[in-house]
Amino acid sequence: MSKQIVLKEYSYIQYKDSSKEENYIKEKTFNELEKFVLDNEETAQYLKITTKKGYGKVLQAQNYVGVIQTKDGTTIEILPKISNLKDDNQTDKNVRPKTKEDKSKEILIKMLKTLKKSPFKNFNMANLKSSKIPLLEVFITMFLEELSKLIQKGLKF
Repeated sequence: MSKQIVLKEYSYIQYKDSSKEENYIKEKTFNELEKFVLDNEETAQYLKITTKKGYGKVLQAQNYVGVIQTKDGTTIEILPKISNLKDDNQTDKNVRPKTKEDKSKEILIKMLKTLKKSPFKNFNMANLKSSKIPLLEVFITMFLEELSKLIQKGLKF
């Protein structure tokens, strides 16, 4: 079964299973990511190999957000580090309360929508429960919506 990890900028991933931390992956996956970072120096802007006291070698997310998917299906979402996110006290028991990760994901999508000439401009977050689905699926849905619009216009146009 593939694992999904949600990180904030500057958080880290480890391969040691610690009861204190959730951000761990299999050692084989960690080694593959480490090799990828070492073989491709431009990835240093996304992931950095460093050490953390008590954990040893870790991969630390840098100041970029996005999705990384490994060969074994592990998906790593890197979300913006946004301070002052408060937990909602929702009274409706049928609605899952939004976590800080959900709010960060919504804010990221809102930030993308404000970019000039962005394919995210016309994206309607109401169509998806975007905070509840993986970021990769949000991007795929956006791509498919844009593709659908192109096909409706006709490819020659």
